Amino acid sequence: MKLKEALTEIQKVKKGNSALIPLGSSIFLEGDINETNKVIMGVGAGVCVRKDTKEAVEMVEKQIKEMNNIEEQLGKQMVVMMNYAKNLQKELSEMVKE
Repeated sequence: MKLKEALTEIQKVKKGNSALIPLGSSIFLEGDINETNKVIMGVGAGVCVRKDTKEAVEMVEKQIKEMNNIEEQLGKQMVVMMNYAKNLQKELSEMVKE
């Protein structure tokens, strides 16, 4: 399930339901859900803040948009570098022929 969908779906969970809380490396802790309208999310540099789920969804959407922009920029840079490498290869081939 995608993060954005999970944030939306968690609001439908009844308080008091149990859930598995990931600790890492496929290790989970079983716990009860006390709050479904608020989440604690990392905002960078090891800092976590409490956000309501709507704010969290908005932040995730913003982060996705930023990542897509970065991916697009990197793709453009890769094309430029590939063209540069092709030109260098062509120049080297011509130098070897001489």
